[in-house]
Amino acid sequence: MTIPKPGGTSAGDLLIVAVATDGDTSATLAPPPSWNLNSLGLGGHDGSGAVTFGVWWKIADGAEAADVNFDWAVDGEQAYGWMMRFTGHDPSSPIATSAVTTGNLTDPISTNLITSSDGNLILRLAGFDDDDITLDVPGLGSHNAITMDRSNTGVQNTVSGGAGYIIQSTAGDTGTETYTLTAKEQYRSITLAIRPAP
Repeated sequence: MTIPKPGGTSAGDLLIVAVATDGDTSATLAPPPSWNLNSLGLGGHDGSGAVTFGVWWKIADGAEAADVNFDWAVDGEQAYGWMMRFTGHDPSSPIATSAVTTGNLTDPISTNLITSSDGNLILRLAGFDDDDITLDVPGLGSHNAITMDRSNTGVQNTVSGGAGYIIQSTAGDTGTETYTLTAKEQYRSITLAIRPAP
């Protein structure tokens, strides 16, 4: 799978990439060198093996290729992935904390975090089995939508993913949020707190 680098990326920007695959590809799903696993490591699969979701990050050095390639060993599994570019983060330690949750719900849960500093960007990302979504509408309450899309529609082995963010002005409990699907599906959701520049 090939994911393009966001336009306008400059050295020092924080790049975060997410990949959802149908089924359990967690043992082999991998990015190219220089990408860091999030603090939980590879997102892994949802427990039932219906969807795998991984998140990686790096600080752009200005020499990145225009595209990033992801590979896995299981043939026939569809995938949906996207890359995001952020600025205003702590350049030496951008990921403050993270947490993961899995389940099988119509309104998948994005778990809470406890932050210890003000001004974190709370990024919520998830992968969902199948294609039961509303295009471009992830849910997530008052968050700014980033994506809600799918690998395909109306065929077998589809998968989808969604993301949104909000700035947490004051440190503490972020609370939970929920994604909105059109049917009950297995999911894996990762919540990240991106630390602001000192």
